[in-house]
Amino acid sequence: EVVPDRRFAVALVVRGRRALTPRWFLHADYRLCADTWGVRSHTVTARALAALRGGRVTLSGQLRGYDQGAAELYQASYREVDGAIPAWRSRDRALGGMWSAAAEVTADVALGGATPSDATHLVVSVGAVRFTWRDFPPQTRRDAVITAVAVVASF
Repeated sequence: EVVPDRRFAVALVVRGRRALTPRWFLHADYRLCADTWGVRSHTVTARALAALRGGRVTLSGQLRGYDQGAAELYQASYREVDGAIPAWRSRDRALGGMWSAAAEVTADVALGGATPSDATHLVVSVGAVRFTWRDFPPQTRRDAVITAVAVVASF
């Protein structure tokens, strides 16, 4: 692998938040990112939240999509052309073209406390994600199920 010493990136984010009712909320984000190695990516996230039982229970669901083009220096394999290989080169799959999709549901329950902000919280989350690489022959896809259980307390 031979890559430039420096890499600069810039990102633009557009975000929207909307209360549908006093209990239901929507969030949406779009992120565009570009760098000097030629990587361009787009991320779209949508989230819905419901505050129930006086804010003591929060249910949320999130969907996220990501799409990335390959860096100009990325190739899955390199061959000599006219007796030379490119000056800049990488086979790092993170620099190749790929996309991912994820979904997650979360429940946050306030336990005890006079108000939800004073309470100990039990948080349970379940999600799934799929990564797909467009030009990385050793691995074209990875799927995962992600779960989390947490207790959050303030002292």
